[in-house]
Order: sequence, then C-alpha cells, then structure tokens
Amino acid sequence: MSTIITASTGVQTAPLLVDGWTESVESRNVINPIMGGGVDVTPLSAGKRTGSFVLIYGTEADAKAAFELHRLAATFRMTDSDLPTLDLTYVLSGSLERALDDESRVLWLVTVNYQEI
Repeated sequence: MSTIITASTGVQTAPLLVDGWTESVESRNVINPIMGGGVDVTPLSAGKRTGSFVLIYGTEADAKAAFELHRLAATFRMTDSDLPTLDLTYVLSGSLERALDDESRVLWLVTVNYQEI
C-alpha cells in the first residue's frame, strides 16, 4: 500500500501507514414543523466529509516535515493505491498534533483533522 499526500505547493509526504481514519458528514436537510402537527421536509444532499486521520512515520524528521507541511496555507491531496476511501482533497480543520508512539517508542504519529473540499 502506498499513500501520498501532496500539498498545493507541490511538496509531498509519504507516511508508512494511515491509521485511525474517521469521517462524518452533516445533514443539510431543512425540517420545519407545521402548525397542527407534522413536518415539512426539504431533502438536500449531505455536506462534504470531515474527520481525522493519523499518519505514521518511522522517523522523527519525517513526522516533523509532515507536521510543518500541514501548517502551510495550502490544500492537500491524499491518494492511496489500495484504499480509494483515502482519496481526498482537504484543508486542515481544527488541530494538528505530532506525538511519539507510546507503545513502540520508535514510530511517530501526526494526527490531522480535516475538511474535505
């Protein structure tokens, strides 16, 4: 499996693995109560995906580079050769975190909160 993240600046990062993938969407349906009972509903498509994922790196330097890359004022394109679900164009949304894996004490984790665009 090969995951590549490319910033709109052209810089790329390739984690060993993407873990901890979560995604959700917000409903945009319009629901109005009707006097006398019932509801009036205007169905609309759900919004774009939002969530988080964890990038796993084998070195501190690679994790720091990915962390700094995601701090840029840029958009990002993630592609994965095995998991089409991970194909995503996004911006950073909320927090960005870099941590040393507690169990291995060797791997580095970069947690990205994203908004699909």
